[in-house]
Amino acid sequence: MDQISPQIHDRPDWLARLVERLDHWLFDAEDARAKARGWQVRRRGSGRVYRDPRWDLVHACAACAGEGCAACDGIGVIHDLPEPPPIPQPRESAPDRVRWEVRP
Repeated sequence: MDQISPQIHDRPDWLARLVERLDHWLFDAEDARAKARGWQVRRRGSGRVYRDPRWDLVHACAACAGEGCAACDGIGVIHDLPEPPPIPQPRESAPDRVRWEVRP
């Protein structure tokens, strides 16, 4: 006969609330710190998984299958960095003040 491990919803209400309070007490500060850094926070059972979504921008080089080549500078991975925002350039329209405009 197989035993099925009890889930949190199978516990008495008071125990489920206690586990939830303990969970918040243990992880709230780390969750807030991770979210402030822009990380993803997933609950798994009685723990957490913290993940930096910037890892989605890193993948094996297709040209060398991760072995290292000139296309990836010999490191075997490619970093798909997002396009940086344009830098505002000063535009002098009047001698007494400087005006800024964004050039593509």
